[in-house]
Amino acid sequence: MRKDFIPATSPALDETSFVEQYWTNNWIDHGGVEQRAHRLAGRFDWFLLKAEWRIMRRQLKQLGSNLLILDGGCGAGEWCCYLSSQGHRVIGVDISKPTVAKLQEIFPEDAFLVGDIRDLEFGNDSIDA
Repeated sequence: MRKDFIPATSPALDETSFVEQYWTNNWIDHGGVEQRAHRLAGRFDWFLLKAEWRIMRRQLKQLGSNLLILDGGCGAGEWCCYLSSQGHRVIGVDISKPTVAKLQEIFPEDAFLVGDIRDLEFGNDSIDA
């Protein structure tokens, strides 16, 4: 959905470490994952007003039911929670270790993994969407 083009400011960090640090700091700077999670509170009316929804709603209508969906770069897990509420099984992957740890704590019934979406080890045809 979104790609941020930001020059690495620390030559001591490799690209993956820089991206992890950037996104960890981003969520901290915006109140933390907890704030976003509590905003959800099982309600998605505000979520359906987001710009991403306008883009995704057509694709979501074409999905079948009870699919295994990968949310690469899941961030605060909003799409994971929404798609789970629609009956799908969702795996949220994010590069930020602290973010994933917090998501696992807040949403223990959902699957969140630490990973770099550029290098995931899912087999061919193992994910539906």
